[in-house]
Amino acid sequence: YSEEWVVEAKKRGLPVFTTTPEALSILPLEKNCKLFAEMSVMSNNELISRQHILVEQYNKELTIEGRTLLNIAKTAIAPAAMAYQKRVADVISSSLAASVKVPITRQQEHLMEIATSIENLFEGITHLAEALKTIPHDDEDKASFHMHAKVVSSMSEVRKHSDHLETIVDDDLWPLCKFSEMLFLR
Repeated sequence: YSEEWVVEAKKRGLPVFTTTPEALSILPLEKNCKLFAEMSVMSNNELISRQHILVEQYNKELTIEGRTLLNIAKTAIAPAAMAYQKRVADVISSSLAASVKVPITRQQEHLMEIATSIENLFEGITHLAEALKTIPHDDEDKASFHMHAKVVSSMSEVRKHSDHLETIVDDDLWPLCKFSEMLFLR
């Protein structure tokens, strides 16, 4: 929601839900069941069933997305970034071995940026793997809140570091289509 709408909704006494689990959790409230039944939209059982289906769908889709991102990050992005890191490190080592008279401080800083970004990516991968492992499978509603709080935030962390690496890893090593390619900028 925009900030203006949040203010307006509060003025009107309307609820403001910022997450899917929050919004879905209110569907089976008695007042909502009564409204849907009185308007002949759905019976109480139908509304409760619909809420369960929507929560389960939310959880399954995020689980699939999280596992897919984890796989791509581990098997494509990290190896490409490490190959680029090795390439840059080899150039710096060769320059140092050749006793190049020009300072290579900027190259070393670039190598440090790559290494830091890779380490941050691996940290995000670890958080995402842990978030996916700890989904409470005994309660779909609890699972949906876990998905939002842990899985989505971990996916965002992996995405942020992957996006940064995309901007610095050599095009010939990057295994995926880059945003600049998708936008026809190259």
